[in-house]
Amino acid sequence: MKASARKRFLLGLVIALLPDVGASRAVPGRTPLVEKVYVGVDGSVHIVETGRGDKPVPKEKDQVGSGELRIADDQKTVGWLAEYENCCTSYTIPLKLVIYRDGKVRQRLGDGMMIYDWRFWEGGTQAAFCSGTVHGDSGGHCELHDASSGRILDTVDGHLDNDCPKWATGMSN
Repeated sequence: MKASARKRFLLGLVIALLPDVGASRAVPGRTPLVEKVYVGVDGSVHIVETGRGDKPVPKEKDQVGSGELRIADDQKTVGWLAEYENCCTSYTIPLKLVIYRDGKVRQRLGDGMMIYDWRFWEGGTQAAFCSGTVHGDSGGHCELHDASSGRILDTVDGHLDNDCPKWATGMSN
């Protein structure tokens, strides 16, 4: 073997054996982990995934901003509140809970009322939100959804107390 061929072979071998080489590349068939999520200057959400980089998620029609961004415990599912103008306030209000996974928006949850609070449940397989009127005390309404299908799994109406389901404990409504 010639010296130049030997050097190339050894260099290739060393690179192949180095730890973490290629670790940042996405593996086909696997959902990449979410490293970071943030709101851009235009109010759209940006998701940074391992091996995929920074991906902006376009806002919906009439959406003006985003808030309450969270990464689920599974580090693969992300959620945020989509904010809209409101005719009767000087501030925007959150009307939809957006769930993102595997490179796209999976669900847009909401009941048409202002969302006060939300959380992931069961590691990110479920999402819960509490909603009500913008002003006044409507007593509140909370829903637990399957994050993949959007199907409602449970609801609670009225003020949350010590007897509410565990998924709603500590939420604001």
